[in-house]
Amino acid sequence: MSNKRLPVFELTIFCLVTVVFYIMGLLFFCQNSSNTMNSHWLYVGFQVVFIVALLSLLLFLRRILVSKNLEIAEKKAIQKNYLEQLNNTYEGTLKALSYALDLRDHGTWGHSARVVSYALAIAEKIGLTQQALRQLAWAGILHDIGKIGVPDSILLKKTALDPDEWENVKRHPTIGYEVIREIDFLKFAADIVLCHHEHYDGSGYPKGIKGEYIPLGARIFAIADALDAMTSDR
Repeated sequence: MSNKRLPVFELTIFCLVTVVFYIMGLLFFCQNSSNTMNSHWLYVGFQVVFIVALLSLLLFLRRILVSKNLEIAEKKAIQKNYLEQLNNTYEGTLKALSYALDLRDHGTWGHSARVVSYALAIAEKIGLTQQALRQLAWAGILHDIGKIGVPDSILLKKTALDPDEWENVKRHPTIGYEVIREIDFLKFAADIVLCHHEHYDGSGYPKGIKGEYIPLGARIFAIADALDAMTSDR
């Protein structure tokens, strides 16, 4: 990256020299104004020199401005590239964690990836921004992370769950929320993780909220999760 600085000192000297020569020219013109013909051409010549000096100054300033703009553009490009690499690192880490969770529960093998795919398709259709889509993807990858707090004896049980076991399973959105809510770049995802089992009619869990009180991302994931449950062998 360029370390060019704005040449303030050089610019100041240039302006001072221009002003000094202008004043000297005026004094010289006044002293020789008795000869009308000579003074006329002297005045014209002096004005031409002064105009050339001003044009040189403007070109000098333009060069500085262009150089500064190029430096700013270079910095922005580096920052954008760094941010993209950072986001890719975040996403790769989250995918690895999601894969580890799916390995624990073979009944939901590939579940997170499918739900993310469905949710993003819905989000694109309703016109969410690229930034919102990225945050939605992160939330989808982690939406079942709270299942790490559900015992294997319940999570992997082949028969129907009893009421107490079902209440234990219903804690996983709250557990997931507590796990990620303090991570700065996942704050948006935390509310989706907490509310992705809420239903529009208020019959969901853990809070039983309904309608537009449910975050938009969570509503999208509730639909995507239901679609995956109906179309896959879980």
